[in-house]
Amino acid sequence: MRISSPPDEEDTRTVITLLNGKVEIDSQLQTYANLWNQGNNLYRIEVNTQTSGFSSALAGSTMFPFEGTPSQSVVDLSNEDWVEHTTLAYEESGSVLGFPFSIEGWGLIYNADLLESADINPADLTNFSAFQTAFLQLDTQKETLGLDAVVSMASSLDSGMEWVTAHHNLNSLLSSGLAYGDLSLTEDLLSGMVRLPQSITISQKELSIKPDLFLI
Repeated sequence: MRISSPPDEEDTRTVITLLNGKVEIDSQLQTYANLWNQGNNLYRIEVNTQTSGFSSALAGSTMFPFEGTPSQSVVDLSNEDWVEHTTLAYEESGSVLGFPFSIEGWGLIYNADLLESADINPADLTNFSAFQTAFLQLDTQKETLGLDAVVSMASSLDSGMEWVTAHHNLNSLLSSGLAYGDLSLTEDLLSGMVRLPQSITISQKELSIKPDLFLI
């Protein structure tokens, strides 16, 4: 978020620019900004939505110039009214430095016909053990069902590897149902106490396989 001087003499309100990396909620944020701007005489909100993620937007950009070091340019939001209405504010060293503007759900998209052919009822997939059993069952029937893999992840090899793979799917692994703010798994990985399986080289053929499940 950036706060800047008025861009012209006709509108003297201070401009608040919100950098939005969630393209899917752009229309909602734009609607909110328009409603805000109609009723506020001091501040005007601009929503700048980036289709390629934050990293691409900020790399070499003058959109958010820091005065001094980045830590000196961060505003302490701890006393704002909205803080008491959320448990998802970003905190560091006891201060609230960021606010949530998008909350997402996680899920699996599955091929219902394929699961039926494998005699798997998706209604029974309610825990990790059930998923593991179903995946193993599918794995033994890959040739019969015409599959190259049980699970596939759709992602581009450019920004998708950062945005989808790292920020979304890897994040779901690191949280693993832990309480918000619990970094125990991350810390165990960094310390070497927990090790992930060695990465597998993905061929071009494997990138274009027909999946039965997409992890999102």
